[in-house]
This record gives sequence, structure tokens and C-alpha cells, in this order.
Amino acid sequence: PFTLSGLTSGTVYDVYVQADCGGGDSSSWAGRIRFNTVCEAKVAPYSQNFDIATQPDLPICWSKVVDATSSYAMVGTTTTNNSAPNGLKLYNSDDDSATLLLITPEFSDLTSQSNQIRFKAKGSSAGYDLIIGTMSDPNDQTTFTAFTTITLTSSFEEYIVRFDSYSGSDQFIAFKHGLGGTYRSIYIDDFNYEPLPSCIPPSDIAVANETTTGADVSWTENGSATAWNIEYGPAGFTQGQGTTVAASSNPFTLSGLTSGTAYDVYVQADCGGGDGSSWEGPVSFNTMCEAVTTYPYIEDFESGISICWNETRTPASNYGWAGHNTGHTGKCIRFNSWNNSNGNVSSLTTGIFDLTSLTNPVLSFY
Repeated sequence: PFTLSGLTSGTVYDVYVQADCGGGDSSSWAGRIRFNTVCEAKVAPYSQNFDIATQPDLPICWSKVVDATSSYAMVGTTTTNNSAPNGLKLYNSDDDSATLLLITPEFSDLTSQSNQIRFKAKGSSAGYDLIIGTMSDPNDQTTFTAFTTITLTSSFEEYIVRFDSYSGSDQFIAFKHGLGGTYRSIYIDDFNYEPLPSCIPPSDIAVANETTTGADVSWTENGSATAWNIEYGPAGFTQGQGTTVAASSNPFTLSGLTSGTAYDVYVQADCGGGDGSSWEGPVSFNTMCEAVTTYPYIEDFESGISICWNETRTPASNYGWAGHNTGHTGKCIRFNSWNNSNGNVSSLTTGIFDLTSLTNPVLSFY
């Protein structure tokens, strides 16, 4: 036999062979023979977008566990993705006690407490749990140890799991389907295993104490930063085109805002010396509405229900008051009672009116 050398680990190769009979006489090529080189342990940085695999196969060096009663349960590549053409799917079919694991290649520096994973994920519906853990043996599901759990939305979002607090000795990372019901799909894409940033971004951004002109922004500082940057602007603004302020306290009060306005806000840790974290956000909030004092006041609902109006649904429901395209003139609002039970209440309250300047106020509507 002949030994090929200089190949790359964890790679799929094709090989052909031709006989050389001398004097310029050679045979036709025989083959193709396909083989994989053995996977070596990897170190950060490493990325995988699952696009090179042929559906539903996994990329080489990745593995899975599918322990389920249903033949439709799966862990494999699929067309649902954050970046085309492939994403990764964990699906439990009608088995709510299945074990479904997606297992990464071996990472020899996982125990160094200096790396993180960053990936995109979603559920086929919101509220599904994805459990991230570690394994010592990808062929033995009993070696799975949970590290953290993420509750997914129904849209692809980026998630970061830092392993700076990991104290185990495992060298494989695994994603486990959190089950919680039947026929649940979880999708993962654009996986990155990378060094922790020198300036760690904040998390858990929250907004409270909204007034007509201000609001308090708070966050969790995950590193040692004592200064931060806050960027805010009208809901949906393009980051970089908003208003940026430097913050030296947490929480920080935004001021000079416009009443009755929807805003988005982002926060960045400033670690000094020009070292800033990635921006976290957006988080959305509304400033309070001032009382109406100028009359006549007309609400035509052409832009839907004003943020100065408030709807409550008891109990919570997906149906109630909403904008509608066909009104007396133009658009209107309507109440949709579909799937509501007898006794459900949906109340819509207008904004505040200061009527002190009016002698005989009149309300009219169609």
C-alpha cells in the first residue's frame, strides 16, 4: 500500500488510482473511493455553519444521540436555517421522553475557562428549552452533564454561553432537546467556539420607571467594567444612528425623551483604553403619554392603536383589540373574539384627557 501524508484531520477526501505502464502508457483512472481522516481535538477559534453537510447528515467530527421510540425523531441538518442552505434540527416527534443530543467535536481547551460558544437558535414555537452541557464520551449519553438551559423564542436569536466558570474535565459540548411536549423542533445554526472577549458585554438589559421624558436603564455587568455606553433611538432605528451617552452608574437615567414614543436601547461595556464590548440589545420601551389638552382630538387609527392607549386581556389571550383595514373611512380597530371563552375580558382604555378647558365635552365615534 501507499501512505498519503500531509492530510488535514477531520476532512472528507476522494481518491482515484491510475496504473502507469511506462512509455507514456497509463490506464484509465479507477475510483472514486471516499474516506475521512480521523478527527483531532480542536481549540478555539472554531466555527461550523452546517452548510457543507448533505442533509440530513452531520458535518464530520460532529455526532448525535437519538434515543427515541419514534422513527421520526431526528438530529440532523435541515433546510430551516439562519444562514442558507443548512441549519441543524432536533425533533422529538411524538416522544416526550426521548433523549436527543447534538455533540460537537472534541475541544482540548474546554477546561481552560477561557472560551465561550456563540450560536443562533430558535424553537418551532416560543418557550422551548435547549439544554447546553458537556460530555466525556460522545458515544455514552449517560456522560452528559447539564451546564445551563436557554429558553428559546420562535425566531433565530444569538445566544452566548461562557465557560469561564466550567470546572469539569469533559472535552465535548452537547446540545440537548429540553422536550416539555411532543412534536417540538429546535433549530441551531452558525456555531462558534471562541476565546472570551477581553471586554465582556453586559446582559439582562431592563427598562423601568418610565416617565413622559425619561426612563431608567439597568443591566448585569458580567466583567469588571465601571463605565458603559448607551445608545437609544426611536424603535427600529439603525444602530450607529441613535443617540449615544456615556454612563458611569447602573442603573442610568435617560432624560430628554419625547412623550408617548417607542424607543429601543442598547448597552456596551467600556473597559478603558479603547476596549469596548459588543453591543447588547435592543430592549424596547415606551415613554408615558402626556394628557391631551388641545381639542378637538381625533384618533383615526390609521397607524393602529396608539401607544397611549392601553389594552388588558383577562386572562391573557392572542385575540382582542387590533387594527383593521376596513373602517368607516380608511382604517379602524376591531375586537376579535376568536378562540376566547365566555367570561374572557378585553378592555381598551384611551390615553389621559384633561377636560378642564372644555365646558360641554362630547365624545363621538363610528
